[in-house]
Amino acid sequence: MKSICNIFCILIAISFSSAFASGSDHAEKVSGTPKSKSFYGKAIQGKSSHTLNHIVSNFEKFKSTPCTFKAVVTKVCQKKGCWMGLKSSQGNIRVVFDNYGFFVPVSLIGKKVIVQGKISKKILTLAQSKHFAKDEGLDPKTIKSPRTEYHVVATGVRPL
Repeated sequence: MKSICNIFCILIAISFSSAFASGSDHAEKVSGTPKSKSFYGKAIQGKSSHTLNHIVSNFEKFKSTPCTFKAVVTKVCQKKGCWMGLKSSQGNIRVVFDNYGFFVPVSLIGKKVIVQGKISKKILTLAQSKHFAKDEGLDPKTIKSPRTEYHVVATGVRPL
């Protein structure tokens, strides 16, 4: 009976250690030294024929419908990698990840990516504007009024 209990304890320890090992992937992504990945979130099928500037310029056509586009990453959340900023002719576009289901590494800053998701226009509250400014490494005290921004909920991101 004692040997069965010992085997059971060993199996539990192995399963816990493998669960913690898989959690270390998140730390590697945020630190900017990700494992070699060809995509984050769901795999993106096909090629993108649009740029982010085209999507934003034709916002009414693309709003709230799934679209795929190319862009350059300008910012990534420094705390968790839970959002990224993309460069567009309308300024930076905030990208969050569907159901908080994946994160991206800081090492994507300055790189081209293909993003698949839905775009919307969002008026932030003053509290949200200050929170996002803090996440961006800015002084939240400098934010005096709510911001309006384009917002993408991405299902997948693929570095180029």
